[in-house]
Amino acid sequence: MLNKIQSLCDLNTSIEHSALSNYSRTAVIHADRRYSYKEIYNSILNLACGLQKLGIGRGDRVAIMLPNIPLFPIAYYAILQIGAVVVPINTMFREPEIHYILEDSESLAIIIRDEILE
Repeated sequence: MLNKIQSLCDLNTSIEHSALSNYSRTAVIHADRRYSYKEIYNSILNLACGLQKLGIGRGDRVAIMLPNIPLFPIAYYAILQIGAVVVPINTMFREPEIHYILEDSESLAIIIRDEILE
């Protein structure tokens, strides 16, 4: 019984199940583009693999500073996929707040768009 409850509560399992059950259905709509569950899930796995290649793993903290775009849920679930901890940062924050959050959280990496850096 406990294993059944644990698998129901496992977010990675839920994401995988949704992707496999709905692979061709639309998962995310952004502007005029529709992304299928398969596309989103494959992107999650690819980013998770990339994060692991950078040496990021279970318990490590990874910051996300992204607007409301498809990369946000991809990054969020990729971080969780490898057992790391998501540190969200509001895109409206300025350098002092960003610096504080990164220092305080001891984030090893940040996922951010180039234009936010400008």
